[in-house]
Amino acid sequence: MTIEVGSGGGGLPQLAPDLTAPASWLTTAKVIKITGIDSTTGGLVTILSIPADKGNIPYLQLENNAGSFTIKLTVDGVVIWNDVWVSPASNAVLIGGAGSTTLFAEAIPFNTSFLLECTGTDDNFNVKYMKRPTL
Repeated sequence: MTIEVGSGGGGLPQLAPDLTAPASWLTTAKVIKITGIDSTTGGLVTILSIPADKGNIPYLQLENNAGSFTIKLTVDGVVIWNDVWVSPASNAVLIGGAGSTTLFAEAIPFNTSFLLECTGTDDNFNVKYMKRPTL
């Protein structure tokens, strides 16, 4: 059996070039931070939307959050998560990392879109995530 990396034939995804990394990163990891999210508006609030792109999300953390949330994750148009979750910590890791508060330790790949939404009881929290483009 032969698997060609990046061939689209079921092998591993081919990473897109990032020729300035890691020198262009602000810290030791390429983390993007979204601040001031209000999940109390009465409906699903978009936390992170990546339309018309291809890549993976190896890390995503809710920061300074508290209480109960409905977390809905849609990848490539398919709903993956859609349930009520009580945050176990004020800085809870949803994707990536290792530890007792990590819900999903593997990177989540997507081919066309990644959408994370929530409703909840917190009116001012942040999201930190990493995105790695693929070809």
